[in-house]
Amino acid sequence: MTREELELFLHREIPLTRAMEVSVVRADDTGITLSAPLSVNKNDKNTGFAGALATLTTLSGWALVSHIVERQDGNYNVVASESQIRYLKPVVTEIVAQCDMPEPELVDAFLKRLGSHGKSRLNLLARIECNEAAAVSFSGDYFALRK
Repeated sequence: MTREELELFLHREIPLTRAMEVSVVRADDTGITLSAPLSVNKNDKNTGFAGALATLTTLSGWALVSHIVERQDGNYNVVASESQIRYLKPVVTEIVAQCDMPEPELVDAFLKRLGSHGKSRLNLLARIECNEAAAVSFSGDYFALRK
């Protein structure tokens, strides 16, 4: 799925992404980067709303697992099953969530389990930076399940 196709899919299938004005900045074999303007995702202190930050990081991981399984036959459902998030510093700029591709051996093991068992779990790390400093740290488990 191209960057443009992913953005259209998110806006069509996950209405919240339209309200958040989510954009797909990067969607390739190195990872996923999503952005959203602060103006519609802020709290009463004019900083990034925690729910928006959690949503964007969760979505970046979900999109990356979806990208990985699409390279197979794409006949899988991807779900987030567990996550942990740390808010390290206020976000006062455009919200940009990055989820980088894990090490090749982790992806290979994930795909091997998926092929042999019809389901597999992958833990991913995502982050949001603000003014070149870590602002949000996210860790999430995602399952892919054969449809």
